Amino acid sequence: DTLNKLSGKSIPALSGVIGHEKCEEISRILAVKILCAAQPVTEVILSKLDIAHIARTQIERFDVQELEDMINEVSRKELKFIEWIGAPIGAVMAFANILIQNMLV
Repeated sequence: DTLNKLSGKSIPALSGVIGHEKCEEISRILAVKILCAAQPVTEVILSKLDIAHIARTQIERFDVQELEDMINEVSRKELKFIEWIGAPIGAVMAFANILIQNMLV
């Protein structure tokens, strides 16, 4: 995804001199080289970061009320979805139950 974002974009000034297709090819090659060169550095940085500790520390710094408000905001959306999807599912299950009961009798 990153490669697609970086590559395939031509540089307008260069594109006029060497052509659009050649400029895109150069852009793709440069993007690959940059990503390959950055990968080891990125891996070292990520290995040295204790993301769990950073997340824990940031959460502990939150005011309890602020954290509760954030959780309620996110969960409110999810619970609303469950309410809306639960009604049709419940209706289908009730209808299926009625059909099964009538078939058994």
